[in-house]
Amino acid sequence: MALKRELEEETGAQDVQVNEHYGFIEEYRPYWKPQFDLMHMTSHFFLCDVAPELADARMESHEVANGMKPVWMPVSEAVNHNRQVMARQEETMGQSIQRETFTLEKIADELVSA
Repeated sequence: MALKRELEEETGAQDVQVNEHYGFIEEYRPYWKPQFDLMHMTSHFFLCDVAPELADARMESHEVANGMKPVWMPVSEAVNHNRQVMARQEETMGQSIQRETFTLEKIADELVSA
């Protein structure tokens, strides 16, 4: 399954067990490429379990070039980081940060134990 492969590659997660579909977000946005007017994307979210030990992530060359790396942190810290990036309106900020922040806030409200 593609979800398991992506989790293994991008985070180093092992023994990925997909438990249930959590939800989805459907987006329509103006597209940044001049030959296209609109971008339509549906993102699905799943609840998963992974083994406690993580392997090394296997990042793609463009991810490494962009300085990406997986960092495990509490959901609240990820939301705060994303909010700060959006407030600064950084040029490198992609459109996905809005979707990701919305989803992280939903997860914090519905799934994370207080």
